[in-house]
Amino acid sequence: MADNELIVGEPRLGWLIDGNPETPEAAVMLRDTGSVIELRIPLQGMLRKDEPYARWWSSLTMHVDDPERTKYSYTPPRVMLFHDDRGYVALVGCRAGGAHRALNAGYGVVVANYAVLGGRSSKYDKINGMRSDIPAMAAWTGITSMAVKPNNDAEGLLESVQVELKRLSPVSISPQTLNLVIHPLWEATQPRTAFSARERVMLGTKVKDARSWEEHLMVHGAVWDLVSIAAWKPFSVARLEVCRSDDLVRTSRGKTERWNQVATHRLPQYSDDDKRSLSFLFWYDNIGARGVNRWLRLRRTYAAALDPFLSILRSDEPWSDANVVQIGIVLEKLGYLIDTNKNEGANRNGRNQLSFNDALQVILDDMPVTPFTGDNTASDDMPDDESSAGNTSDAWKANIRAAYMGLKHADCELPDSLDLINALRKSILVVRFWVAHQLGVHENVLKEGRKYDPLSKPFIGID
Repeated sequence: MADNELIVGEPRLGWLIDGNPETPEAAVMLRDTGSVIELRIPLQGMLRKDEPYARWWSSLTMHVDDPERTKYSYTPPRVMLFHDDRGYVALVGCRAGGAHRALNAGYGVVVANYAVLGGRSSKYDKINGMRSDIPAMAAWTGITSMAVKPNNDAEGLLESVQVELKRLSPVSISPQTLNLVIHPLWEATQPRTAFSARERVMLGTKVKDARSWEEHLMVHGAVWDLVSIAAWKPFSVARLEVCRSDDLVRTSRGKTERWNQVATHRLPQYSDDDKRSLSFLFWYDNIGARGVNRWLRLRRTYAAALDPFLSILRSDEPWSDANVVQIGIVLEKLGYLIDTNKNEGANRNGRNQLSFNDALQVILDDMPVTPFTGDNTASDDMPDDESSAGNTSDAWKANIRAAYMGLKHADCELPDSLDLINALRKSILVVRFWVAHQLGVHENVLKEGRKYDPLSKPFIGID
């Protein structure tokens, strides 16, 4: 039997269960188009009025047998089940798409947000547990279940390799936040002529009373954001799994929870680019569970500044003029929020306004150490390609103000393109440093991370 999976472009023919005992199972086609997960339901044509599913695509039709539209359903159920020879699939977040009908035949399209591969419950609109895998999590945490020990002979030649895989307990991060944990997992296979082992470090949330997908994803997404800020790379999800307490699997030890993989286009799609070497400004060991909890609070409190900040990271053109303006907005909002939350608005004028320059200074005043090596004349870790005179807080404030105002106002002089992107680069580094400080990262860690962070190196023009 083929695996229960959705391969882009490959249709699966099976049967639909809509949860209504009064309607029969319908033969349907399920497929992943590459952009959406869709279900095609055959319709018998415009002349037939007794089809159980046709009303889902009749929003503009007046029905004589149900003029008030109260007797029958005119929208698909939020959760429906599909099954074929490969197994069951729970389709979540279903809604009517387009339809094509001729006199004698046609079809309607239902689009689903999520396809739970193996899901057998019709209640997957809420879930008890979620696990997500972004490959960067393993690198950032440094957690590994695998120990590899090569053994050499007297001549230094490899004689044997010992591989030890240990089952590690989940690392509790935030019991009060959907019981957030880090799951070290591994799997091993031994075909006839090979041995293969693979480990993953996954985020997990799990609660007794089922919650919405959005509640789980909000927690997972916040941690993905944290790892992305630490590396300043937009990471994506390689694997998503969910479980429900009423959808169990029978094993030799009795019934246990079933973790089913999810297919979706609601999240950024994973690519091999995520396997590239990674460098982090700070690591999980620098903040621990306490720092992650601080981040979860920070993400909520400073969302007005952090949301547009992360949009720069995810932008198709991260070094565009538009993002120079965006980082200016981020700095304005961040300075205002810091002044509100920590200074009781002490830096505002009589009209409760905070100037752009004052917003920048508020941010700097909230940082024990800045990204600028020139701020500390005793520093010996300054890159060779950036002078101390141009690598100071004062220089940054002047540069980002000139860039921001030059792009916003027609009567202001616009700096050249190299100055614009360097102002953006430095500003991104400032916000990342500020975030790190709020999470408890030690000054020495940031000074060391500054040496190797790609954003610490200036862009240089090529003649």
